[in-house]
Amino acid sequence: MSRNLNPRKVSDRIMIVAIDQKSISALADQDIPWPWPRQVYAPLLEYLSEADAVFMDILFTEDSPYGVDDDKVFAEAMRKNGNVYLPVFLTDARDELGRAEGELAQRISIHGLDAAADSYRSLIAPLGQFSTVSAGLGNVMIKPDGDGIYRRVPLVFRTNGLDIPTLSFPVLSTISGLSSVTVSCTTAGRKYLLQTVHCC
Repeated sequence: MSRNLNPRKVSDRIMIVAIDQKSISALADQDIPWPWPRQVYAPLLEYLSEADAVFMDILFTEDSPYGVDDDKVFAEAMRKNGNVYLPVFLTDARDELGRAEGELAQRISIHGLDAAADSYRSLIAPLGQFSTVSAGLGNVMIKPDGDGIYRRVPLVFRTNGLDIPTLSFPVLSTISGLSSVTVSCTTAGRKYLLQTVHCC
């Protein structure tokens, strides 16, 4: 009820570009079925090139069914844009990190925040040609509370002894220009310093 009586103001600095059924149907009418060719996203990224950050909440884990050139166009669009952040998906479905996933986890891990409560055995990552040109990567796998409702997003998750940030964390580091971030919380009107996190 509190949310309805005291709604938060929506920031005009945030835009959600949703892939909804209307969008899928519109392109299907042009003989472009879902999943779309990745080059479809290239003009969108060009349009968003002046944004501070672009989150793409899509897991590009397999080669495009439209061929190698489709992936090349998409990778080049991300490289040229320079502000595209991609997700990784922490999981227990795999028993361990492969070599490529382990190197990626090491590269995106952060240091200084010993508060990772959720631990996973492995992660699912974008194709290497995409992760290397992205501006940053972070985890999007979160667990609901016991009643099935999502109320919180941890800052950090753990896999194989490494602390992996949530997707918003590398964005904060990049657009703020800070090499470290002080994490604090406010309880009952009092502010408490938790830790200083050294960003990747």
